Amino acid sequence: SARLFHAARNPHVTLDEIESIVALDPSLAMSCVRAATAARVRTNDVNTVKQAVLLAGLGRVQQIAMSAVLIESLRRLHRDVDWRQFWRHSLLVARLAESLGETFGVTAGQGYLAGLFHDVGKVFIQQHFPDEFEEIVAAALAGGEAIHLAEARVLGLDHAQVGAAVAETLGVPMPVVLAVRYHHDPLA
Repeated sequence: SARLFHAARNPHVTLDEIESIVALDPSLAMSCVRAATAARVRTNDVNTVKQAVLLAGLGRVQQIAMSAVLIESLRRLHRDVDWRQFWRHSLLVARLAESLGETFGVTAGQGYLAGLFHDVGKVFIQQHFPDEFEEIVAAALAGGEAIHLAEARVLGLDHAQVGAAVAETLGVPMPVVLAVRYHHDPLA
């Protein structure tokens, strides 16, 4: 999945290279077929992985790859947090951000990535600071403070800052990094 995301961001990548990566992963291939179908193409018109990738489009393939990367990281989490709900929330925000982005002329795919990544800092905090994460969740569940404020109090930074750093490290476009960084304080 990460390999596909990086390949799809390469301006010199060929359709054959993308297809060879997708063809090795049945879930990625199925996601591309679904995306091609969603593009108002009848399912029986998609006969090969290459057709699915072509009809889905490179931007949508990037979104599929990034979604798969996040799903893989969430599968390793075993704390008292409803990560399925987290994932549903991230996908909903991604779709909403994509729609808003289309309305306001944001580069194709960047709204989706911003929505998908907006809370990824929470995943990083859980994986790398599990004790602090438990304290943050306990504070939020007790109703005492908002999660991003509890994060700032406990860690000295919040999930928006962490998520922006993670996104930048992955090579996500800077407008997406900034959207992740300021999603709790958009006027900043």
